[in-house]
Amino acid sequence: MLGFESEVIGLMPPGRQASSYRAVFLPGIKALKQQDSIVYSSSGFSVGEFVNMRHGEKDISCRLHKLINSASAVSHVELLFYVIDSV
Repeated sequence: MLGFESEVIGLMPPGRQASSYRAVFLPGIKALKQQDSIVYSSSGFSVGEFVNMRHGEKDISCRLHKLINSASAVSHVELLFYVIDSV
């Protein structure tokens, strides 16, 4: 499930300045028409919710679109879109 380009990011509700959770960002494989996705703690957020991802100095707004896999500890969710905001 984890690819060569996976990265640890901060994950937080919109409007918050500090990262509330850690997540793993998995870039999709465009040749296979896969969307980007994240793996995060199941208790943190729900499918359909808007969240902000923090990667380095960038905040990225996205929507948790489609549940790929879920367990009691973690969820793997496809991202619908994201827009880079300047910090």
